Order: sequence, then C-alpha cells, then structure tokens
Amino acid sequence: MIHPIKKITLTLIIFIIFSFSLSAMDIKEGRIKLVLNETNGRFSLYYQTDPVEGEYTPLLLDQDPRTSGITLIINDEDKVTLGDSFDFDQKITKTPNGARISWNSKELYVYEDFSFVASPDSAVADGIKIRITIKNISEESMSVGLKYLFDTYLGEESKNHFYTEHDQSIVKETVLKGLMEKYWVSTADHDSPIGFLSMLDNTLVTPPDKVIFANWKRLNESGWILTTKEGRDFDLLPFSINDSAVSQYYYPVKLKKNEIRNIDLIIGNKTKTGFTKDTLSSNSIAVAIRELYNKIMNSNIDILKESSESIAKNQLTLVNEYMELIDKIIKVNKSLTRMDMELIDLMYMKLEKNRNEFEKKID
Repeated sequence: MIHPIKKITLTLIIFIIFSFSLSAMDIKEGRIKLVLNETNGRFSLYYQTDPVEGEYTPLLLDQDPRTSGITLIINDEDKVTLGDSFDFDQKITKTPNGARISWNSKELYVYEDFSFVASPDSAVADGIKIRITIKNISEESMSVGLKYLFDTYLGEESKNHFYTEHDQSIVKETVLKGLMEKYWVSTADHDSPIGFLSMLDNTLVTPPDKVIFANWKRLNESGWILTTKEGRDFDLLPFSINDSAVSQYYYPVKLKKNEIRNIDLIIGNKTKTGFTKDTLSSNSIAVAIRELYNKIMNSNIDILKESSESIAKNQLTLVNEYMELIDKIIKVNKSLTRMDMELIDLMYMKLEKNRNEFEKKID
C-alpha cells in the first residue's frame, strides 16, 4: 500500500518516473530483475512471477526507491545517507557479475557490488548478493558504522508482517540481536511463493549486530539506532498506518588510513532453506541451460521495432540453440534435476508463445 507520508503530487511522480527512466540500469538474470538508479543511488528488486508472460513483482516498495537505502554513521556523530549527500560523488557501472554503485568523498570510498545467486530451490538466480566495501582514504583513523533500511510492503496486507526461519511471527515493533535465526521474510501469506527474504546468519553474510522491525517513518527519521518500545505496532499516527520496514545495523568499526571494511548481504525471493551459496552453479550443463534460459525468456516480439524478417531470423536462432542444447544434454548422458527440466519446459513454452504472437502480427 502507498502510505500518506509517501504520497506526492502527480506532477512530482511523473518527474521522478521520467528522471528514473533516463538514468536507470536494468539487469536481468534468471528470475531476478535489478534496477539501479544513478540519480538517487538506490536499487529496485523484482522477482519474475510468470516467466513465460514476463511478469515481475517488486520485492521492496518501488514507487520511490529512496525509501530504502544505506546510512553511514561516521565517528559516532555524522550521519550520511548515501545517495542524498552532496559530499559524495556517485555513479553506477556494469560489472562482469552484475553491477556496482560507487560513492566517493574526500574521506571515504564506498562501493555496493551486486551479483546474482540461486537458492537450493532454484536452478536460476532468485536472489542477489550485496558486498559493501568501505575504505578510509583520509589521513586519520575514523569509525564507520552502517544501517541498511529495507522498505518492505508485501506483509502489510496480513496480520503477520514478518516471520523468521523457524516461523516466529513478527506483528509489532521487534528487536533481534545476539544469536539470530538464518533469515527473516516479508510476505503476504506464509504459503505464498512470493516474499522478500534477507539472510542474517550463515557463512555467506556478515551477521548484523542488530535488526529492528518497526514503522518505516520511525526507522527513517531515527538518526542512527531507533529507541524501540516493546509492544508498539507499525503505526505512526497521523502520518502513516500499518507501514512496516526493517533496519539491519552493523556497529561502527575503527578504520585506519587505507583500511577496508566489507559487509556482505544476501537478499531475494523467499525460499524454504534460505540461500546456501553466494554464486551461481559452474556446472557446464547448468551454465548452458541458464544462459539460454536468460536469452529465450528475455526475447519478445515487437513488430514496431523490428522487421518481420529480423524477428523470424532471431527466433529461428533461438530455436536452433534450444535444439543444440537438447542434443548436448543427450550426448553427455547426464541426468537432469527437476529444476533443470522445468527450465527446459519454460523455454519451450516461451518459444511457442513468441511463435504464436509473431503469426498473429503478420496475418
């Protein structure tokens, strides 16, 4: 839901959408779409709910990506929200494994690197790994801490806004610290296949020192760490109602000149086991299936942008590559997993859909 505090005028919405479209980098891998905005230094994350039709669901609130993001606390005094500070130069770049957002000031280099990951429940990407690198380039030592605010929305239509690995429901302002469960999830329904998941405690991520579930406006305007109140709900009357969010805190660490601090996160669509690997499979057959899946599932028929001959040629190339993949699988005589078979079926369905659309448009 769009909350009163976040509502803006129609003119401003149009301006933001126009600006966003001019400076956004859109990267698709598997069932994940990652959109990075150079204007505000934020990202939007989407999960492909219908691969054949190409339909995506945002995993975080995406009307204004600025409602999520990174805040640094420097020397226990200065609070800097990356993307909003004029003290930092900012740019986005594509990398071999994904993308990077860079922020550079006279004292700090900060990089946010994105790469794609797959859970045990998926043969293609259904999440992303984020590595935040903070380097002190000043002449003096300084302490730097980090807060990552996630503006969730999927659980706001249900009584239970969040739950954790062992089904602990979170319905009011809650603090996690110390020994934590592996992940938390924001989802409309416990049985829904769609939900935003953040890993908390395994060998792949940097465990946060504290996690706070609270009203978005309270977390956003709290300064560094919110002073919580036991039993408080997710309202902040009269500004926002039933508006929940989550902040993950990484306490300040002193950095000497040229010293680096890395913080790793993994987020993505909900999965029964969480994420257990921070890379995609390197198995040759799995790689071949995944690469062709990305090509076929992102192909579309647009008769206004391409000639009929060009479309027919491109689709024929995809069909030939699909048949070559099947031949390769047969030759290596390797048993496929259920998930691999599902990808092969989805590719066939997408090729059939493209063929039917093409025939209708040239009739």
